[in-house]
Amino acid sequence: MQFAKKKSYSQRRGQVTLFLILGVAVIAILALVLYARDIGIGINPQTFLNNELSSINNEIGKCSDQRGNFVINALGKQGGDMNPLRYKLYNGYRVNYLCENIVGKDTCASRMMLLDDLEQEINTAMEFELKSCVNLADYIGKVYELNVGKLTVKSEIGLESILIRVMWPITLRKGEITASISDFSEEVNIPLGRIYRAVNDILETESNVGFFEKEAYILMHRNEYAIEIDRPYPDKIYRVGVPYHPYKFQFAVEGEASKK
Repeated sequence: MQFAKKKSYSQRRGQVTLFLILGVAVIAILALVLYARDIGIGINPQTFLNNELSSINNEIGKCSDQRGNFVINALGKQGGDMNPLRYKLYNGYRVNYLCENIVGKDTCASRMMLLDDLEQEINTAMEFELKSCVNLADYIGKVYELNVGKLTVKSEIGLESILIRVMWPITLRKGEITASISDFSEEVNIPLGRIYRAVNDILETESNVGFFEKEAYILMHRNEYAIEIDRPYPDKIYRVGVPYHPYKFQFAVEGEASKK
């Protein structure tokens, strides 16, 4: 009887050992399969490189979308300048003075940025943001050669959207097989071009007249624009948008403090 119990115990222990061995073997096989896939074993070389390049392209697209919205919103909150030199610190933002005080006058000197200037701000900021967002280090040291060219961003501000074109030549090479991408385009649905028109009109009025009649302007344009004005003494903060979109472009008009 005692011998039977010992035999049963030995059988169970043997079964457990066998299951452990099988489990380790399965894990090892899965690890080898994943490793083989990672280095392209058993996959057509062109297909393997294309898959790797598609992963890089997806990461660029994701970063372009995320950082594009961040950059354009930051420009809107800071009056079209990522690093303004003359600004009003307001609600935690450095709001660019787009019209500077002229001593002794109600009018101001307009510093309105051209659309080309705004596009260049977007380009420069996006190049910086993409370099910090896209992690190409994960693709270095693999079984292929990675060649990365110069990153260039070109944006185009339209009435209802902004086209951001990312030009970043990237080539993967494995022996004589290559796969390449060179550009990626992202459209951000923010009506900055339309808002820019109203901002320009406001600055022209402030610089020539010294006062902007908000209600009359909105009525004249058939409620096309949504305009808010705050007056942190002695300045003005304008927030300009359109009723159908949450985006706002804010800027400061510099005033002159009364002399006591």
